[in-house]
Order: sequence, then C-alpha cells, then structure tokens
Amino acid sequence: MSIAAKRTLHETSHRWSLAFRFFSTAFSSVFSKSADDQSRVAEPRSQANPYAVAPTADANPHEPTHPPHVLLEPNSPDELVFDGVITEADVRRLIPERRLWFLLAGLMWGIIIPAFTGVSLLMLFGLPGRPNATPEYFGAGLMLCVVIAFAVATQAISPKRRTKRVLKERPDLLGRAAGKFTRGGLLFWDGKNLHRFNHHYCWQAKRIATGVRVPLHEGVYTQLYLANHLFHAFDLETWNLLRGEWHQRCLVTEDEASQIADNVVALGTPPKDATRFSGTVNVPYPVDHGGIRRSLGWLGFLLVFFSVIACVSFQSDSMIWAGLAAIAALYYLHSFAKTWKWLSIPSHPWTWQQQGWIGAEEVAWATQGNAILMSRKECVRASVHAINELPVLCWELESGRVLYFPKDNFEDDSQWQRVIPPETIESPPSSTP
Repeated sequence: MSIAAKRTLHETSHRWSLAFRFFSTAFSSVFSKSADDQSRVAEPRSQANPYAVAPTADANPHEPTHPPHVLLEPNSPDELVFDGVITEADVRRLIPERRLWFLLAGLMWGIIIPAFTGVSLLMLFGLPGRPNATPEYFGAGLMLCVVIAFAVATQAISPKRRTKRVLKERPDLLGRAAGKFTRGGLLFWDGKNLHRFNHHYCWQAKRIATGVRVPLHEGVYTQLYLANHLFHAFDLETWNLLRGEWHQRCLVTEDEASQIADNVVALGTPPKDATRFSGTVNVPYPVDHGGIRRSLGWLGFLLVFFSVIACVSFQSDSMIWAGLAAIAALYYLHSFAKTWKWLSIPSHPWTWQQQGWIGAEEVAWATQGNAILMSRKECVRASVHAINELPVLCWELESGRVLYFPKDNFEDDSQWQRVIPPETIESPPSSTP
C-alpha cells in the first residue's frame, strides 16, 4: 500500500472514530450532567505537563499588564504575532467538532426526527380498534422517546452549550492573550505569566477559518482559542512555513535535556542571583476515586438502559432497534470495565524531567513540552515533605496546582537552603505530599 493510501485510510478511520465518539456523547448527554467527559475513561491526565500552571488567568487590574521584554523584541519575518482578549464568542466559534455538530443537527432535524415523528404518528392514528396492537404501541412510543432524546442531545452538545460547560470548569481559558508563533514553538502571555509551548504542541495546533486552536493536553476542549482578530496579520504562507519547521523538528529525535534547556532559554535571561535546579521528579499522583465512582454510576445506568431497550426490542421483534441498542450496551460495558480497574489503584506514579531557576521575584520552570515564567507571589503556600524518602519542596499555587522541587535537583545543600522559606526549615517532613 502506498504512503498516500495509508494516510487516506488513517484519516478516514480517524473521522469515523471521531464521529462515533461524538454520537456516543450525544446519547450520554441526555442522562449525564457532564456530557463532554462521559466519552472519556477516567484516567490520569497526559504526562506532557501534569502540574503546569493553567494559562490565560485574569490579570490583576492594579498591576502593570505590559508583555515581557521577550515578546517586545523585534520580530523576524517568519513569526506570527497576536495580542488581544480571548472571549466566549471566540471559544464558541473555535471549539472542536463544531462542523460535525452542524452535520449531526442537520441530519437529526432534517431527516431522522421528522421521519420518526411521522411514522410514529401514523402508527398511533392507525392503531385504535385493532386487536393485539401492543407491540405496535410499544414501537410507536419507543420512536417518540428516541425523537425526544435526539432533540435534547443535539441541543446539549451544541457549540454554545459545550462552550458554557467548559468555561464553567475552566474560566481561565478566557482573558488576555499576547504572544507569537516562532520556529521553536509558541510564546504566550496571559497578562500575568509567560508560557512557552514547544514545537510538539504547535504541530498539533489546528488552523481553521476562524482562528487557531492549540491543545493543552488536559482534555478535548481545554485549548488555547486564538481567534483571527488577535493576530496583527495572519499570513497563511508563514503559518505553513512554521508548520513545516515544527514537523521536521518532531521527526528528529532530540535529547530531552536540550529541549528543556531550549524552553528555559526562550523565557529570557535569569537574574544573576538566581538559584538553578535541574533533575527528575517522581511523585505519586492520587487517583480520583470519587470521580471514577460518579463515572461508573452514569456508565452503569446507560448500560442497564440500553440493555433493557435491546431485550424489549428483541421480544417485540424489532430487530433493528435491538441490534442498535445491543451495540450501545456493549460499548458502555467496555467503558464500565475499563473504568472499574482504576478503583483498585490508590495512586499513579508521575515521573518527568524539569529544569529552571528561582530568583528573588520570579520563577522559571520547564519540562520537555513547555515552560512558564511566573512571579513568586503565585505561591500561596510552601512546605517540605518526604516523597520516596527524599526531601521535596512543594509550592502550592493560586490555581491549585503544585510545583515540586526535590533536594537532589539542586547543586548542593547551600543552593537548597536558599529556596526553603524560613518558616519551613524547622518543620519535620511528612510522608505524603
């Protein structure tokens, strides 16, 4: 098989997979409060950036909101610069699967719903006075229920509804957005912090007619939604040139340490008195058993629901409905079994490489995929804990995330003592983070 044929086959298979997941979400949305999460098994987040600070947080109106110096430097011809505010309308126009929803809505409201409604009404009007019409009454009632479910589902997964749900959980996706796409990746400033996303993030970015989406690897809809109005001048030729550069860099096997170092350098020059750190972090990430139980509840309900529909349809000789319901039941049985396995896992180990520096006012923190430059004021609480028998400085941030600085990430004990807050020096380490 030729390379072009393989690529076409892969794209077709991806589209069918996306369509099935989207249609499954449509059914789930009728019964679940969180339709966008129902189609995903409760697993830990991607290891690309497990503890990074979420971008696009609202800036403090009493503090200066000028972009960092690295964003104000002269731009080269092969950069795409943007500056503005990400709004709810931008997210709604750029949210994934938008065109698939229009296709689904047209199919439902234009063909399926009218056809099912017409057939069910014709059946009901022709049934009075007929003996032994119970199966027909059941079939007509079932079709009316399906019509209502389709109508509710298409509304629940509309771009507007999905935008409302994702912004309710992640309001930080809105706000100030300034930065630029370069050959090395994306520099992004949210009004408070400077973020760096390397070429792997940018290669996965999706350009559509209304703007650019950059995935943050924290869910299907947790992305940077960069609408066209944010860009000073979006040149498609420059975008294609940058994508070619990102693709070539993704194909090359690069040293992880050098990629992390590049991310740190992209944030700017550290102060002379900064304390540098570099090394491996290994911490247990607790599994959200409460969230898994909630997912199991909805998956179990849907499994029983479609199983009953399949059995009743089979008894009524409605083989088409029985087959469709059986396929849905098998899908939710697979999801239920896959999710159940996580209840026996107390925590999931996370391991990553990190590098950066800690200054008197700012902190630069980087992994292989991305980096952030933030103020030390972002840390609301610092504490030292023993994790895997190693002292680790834990910084809890305003966003609820935690940054970890193991003692062996610093050159010597004096460097470690420089970053330990005075109130935590005498406190004994605990056994859990």
